Amino acid sequence: MRALARDSVGLGASARERNITGRVLLRGQRPRNEVVLVDDIITTGATARESVRVLQAAGVRVGAVLAVAAA
Repeated sequence: MRALARDSVGLGASARERNITGRVLLRGQRPRNEVVLVDDIITTGATARESVRVLQAAGVRVGAVLAVAAA
């Protein structure tokens, strides 16, 4: 996956949502098994939500979302 969004440091929740919506791309072959999405940090959850949306739209089952840290 790849996010084509600008850095979201300093953005509020609604601005983060607008910044990431429609900018996450699934590249390569679709995973055949259930996946666990790992994010480095969860601030508002916008990136994780958009990533899950893109994966599910491609028919990928997301079993869990894990974050290394929360802001």
